[in-house]
Amino acid sequence: PDKEGVGLVLSDDGRAYRKGYFLGDGTGAGKGRQVAAVILDNWLAGRRKNIWISKNEALHADAIRDWTALGGLAADVQPLSRWKIDEPVTMDEGVLFVTYPTLRSNRGDATRLDQIIAWAGADFDGVIAFDEAHEMGGVAGGEGSMGTKKGSQQGIAGVLLQNHLPDARVLYASATGASEVNNLAYAVRLG
Repeated sequence: PDKEGVGLVLSDDGRAYRKGYFLGDGTGAGKGRQVAAVILDNWLAGRRKNIWISKNEALHADAIRDWTALGGLAADVQPLSRWKIDEPVTMDEGVLFVTYPTLRSNRGDATRLDQIIAWAGADFDGVIAFDEAHEMGGVAGGEGSMGTKKGSQQGIAGVLLQNHLPDARVLYASATGASEVNNLAYAVRLG
């Protein structure tokens, strides 16, 4: 990662980043069930730490529904909000459910992003599933009707998470993807 951590730069002491996949099925096609299936496939391969990021807390119930429909246990899918921002996540394995607003949140020197990275560990090779991935749109900022816009904080947090966990298996899922190409800047693993 570059100095700010948002971009990637070529470096002799750098490393390769695993490519990601974009699931763009339409509304109602069952993307949540597909996300659960990708996580389950990795779970069965021994990657027992996975991260499911979605739009809001109400979708936690949908994630549990999709996970249990495939044979998982409801207790496997735990919301990050269960832990205070300044304490470590104590779950040894499971699916950490995170909302985009939670992903970008901080208090003092403590950030949810750092908390997630610490839980995952430097050698994390599980799935990071960005459900409703278009919620990270605007990460690159740009020109708007009111002038220059800064990058979106939740988009930046999503890119930072990807850049700090290079071996992660990244899945973007969205029926809308982006309204314009600039809004796909969050999908850094697509190349």
